[in-house]
Amino acid sequence: MFNLEDYVSHYVAQLAGPNHENAWHSLVEVGSTALPLVVEALGAASDPRVRFSLVTVISEYRSAEAVPVLGRLLRDRNAGIWKAALDGLVTAGGQAALDALASAKADAGPQQREWIDEAVGQITEARRPG
Repeated sequence: MFNLEDYVSHYVAQLAGPNHENAWHSLVEVGSTALPLVVEALGAASDPRVRFSLVTVISEYRSAEAVPVLGRLLRDRNAGIWKAALDGLVTAGGQAALDALASAKADAGPQQREWIDEAVGQITEARRPG
């Protein structure tokens, strides 16, 4: 019998090791049903490489349910995490992503505001018909 919690735990533990790439792909391929467990693992992770990998996994789910998590990560002090969350919001697209970007812009520095504006432009362009 397949236990999703054990599956996610197994592959999250491998993200910091030599089997990183396989672990990342396994977490992506299991799909967005694992999102709550991956978010929980992200909250518990202290290794910046593991945290970055988990953010990119969350982004790859391309799920509207991931938008609030990615929006919160726009307040992360780690530049890699911040950029991965920004990219994830662009990938997710939609009004919720635009709202998260608008909210984050108020607290962002000048360089971050510029990137947020670019992300908003990418989402807006993707939403245009044709």
